[in-house]
Amino acid sequence: MSNITTKKNKKLSIPEYVFCNEYLLLHGVKPAIKLAYKKAFPYCSDNTAKSNGWKLLKQERVKKYIEVGLNIIKKDLESKFEITKKKVLRDVAEIAFLDPREIFDENGKLIPLALLPPHITKSIHIVEVNSCGEIKYKFHDKMKAMELLARYLNLFEKEHKTRGSILGEILSEINNNPPKQLGPASKQLGLDIGNTEDHT
Repeated sequence: MSNITTKKNKKLSIPEYVFCNEYLLLHGVKPAIKLAYKKAFPYCSDNTAKSNGWKLLKQERVKKYIEVGLNIIKKDLESKFEITKKKVLRDVAEIAFLDPREIFDENGKLIPLALLPPHITKSIHIVEVNSCGEIKYKFHDKMKAMELLARYLNLFEKEHKTRGSILGEILSEINNNPPKQLGPASKQLGLDIGNTEDHT
């Protein structure tokens, strides 16, 4: 990655260049700023590296270099792994809507990992094997995947009221109204609390 020149700033100095490239390599690691600064200035203390690193990161030419570098890395990753919005959403949806019954055969035995279909193996977080050779699958967080999908679809923002306040109104309706009287809060959630007849 070559030095980046902007209209208002000169090229990066050698320490700044080292800092930026080390930061890009460590991007996503919690102490990335401190470690990158110590790479550029190896004789400074940890406290100096942390405070000066933040200051250096705010300089316009440094910010510009890192911004361009991150975009290059992003494009490389997208190209290498064929990352698309559709693919990411599909994988998250497969985790969210996974049916655990699919990991068992018709006799109720656990299906070996090699024989499981891709949409299930992608949902597995950990495979554990005990001393007896018994296999146990642990899956990615189903509710977290559901939350990610809900946020992507803006399901939380579309509600004018929070779910908690709506639930409170429903409980109030149930306590204060006859069983067959449907209140506005229940209608908002699509609940038919009036249909209480016994069909047996």
